[in-house]
Amino acid sequence: RVNVFWFISLVLSLAAALLATLVQRWSRNHMQIFHRYKHPLKLSRIRQYLHEGVEHWHMSAIAEAVPALIHTSLFLFMIGLADFLVHTDVTVGAPTVFFIVLYCIFYATTTVVP
Repeated sequence: RVNVFWFISLVLSLAAALLATLVQRWSRNHMQIFHRYKHPLKLSRIRQYLHEGVEHWHMSAIAEAVPALIHTSLFLFMIGLADFLVHTDVTVGAPTVFFIVLYCIFYATTTVVP
């Protein structure tokens, strides 16, 4: 059970890293195109073409998925850690679970309040 949480956490972390790298590369390529041309009409046509591609491939949703993957990965890792420590040694697991719950409450509060 613990390994399932940890391996899913690892896969989500790696997926987030891959998506973040792809988004960074796409945005750099996107910005470099505008430095190649100086004519306003050509630039506007290229910008419209790229904008349609960004909309078609839902690039904003992909970029926004990266933090969600990282947060999910972190929570799954913490659940696995708490499960592992509680079943291994209660004297170590109880304080760890306390701080994990405290962190989750802090995270939920700072997410909802603003």
